[in-house]
Amino acid sequence: MQPKKTILCVDYSRDNAEVVKFFLNQSGYDVETCDTGEAALDLARRAEFALIMTEYRLPDMNGADFCREFRKFNAEIPLMFFTASVQKWEKEAGLASGAQAYLIKPDDLDKITETVAALIE
Repeated sequence: MQPKKTILCVDYSRDNAEVVKFFLNQSGYDVETCDTGEAALDLARRAEFALIMTEYRLPDMNGADFCREFRKFNAEIPLMFFTASVQKWEKEAGLASGAQAYLIKPDDLDKITETVAALIE
């Protein structure tokens, strides 16, 4: 039996984080959640994750800044956005900051598990 892989979901909305958690749990992933970038960075320094998924608009920083800060101490773990931010410049900034995928909520909800699986494998 293969060990479960843990995902960190960073989202200011507990409801959104719970939806993501539900979908990923159904596919066999464990999910931990944080609601700020600083809390997520602190947790990511102390724990091991297979992937980090973040909202672009966090209460304490934007997602691109979060990704850049995370990449300062970890260049290996995949990063992806699942966000309500639909502006082209936000997507470009997010991908340029070190993320490998940018999904829009709620439209891309059905793509979460396949994107996570592709990035982890």
